Amino acid sequence: MVETQTGTQCTGWRAWAECAGLDTEIFYPEPLTAETKAGAKEICGRCAVRFECLADAIATNEGFGIRGGLTARERRTLVRRLRQDANRTAAARRAAGLQPLLVAVDCG
Repeated sequence: MVETQTGTQCTGWRAWAECAGLDTEIFYPEPLTAETKAGAKEICGRCAVRFECLADAIATNEGFGIRGGLTARERRTLVRRLRQDANRTAAARRAAGLQPLLVAVDCG
């Protein structure tokens, strides 16, 4: 367990986060520019639990800040691309499953 500057106690994967104990303002920069994002992304880049943080941000639909190394916009883009890939994969699997049936019908 890690105690942060605000006195909040972190447990689970958060206790292992590179940002545990840091001021969270760095992860919510205003304005959001390449320069203001750089510090947070650097911290996330060396974090051992980056993917857990990213998964949590996606699962909770976190609409602000940098989590798991991605901004809210980047997370939305990632989710959209993953859904598109999943849809293409599902369609390919359905088509592959139908292929033997189509051959059987053609061969009569």
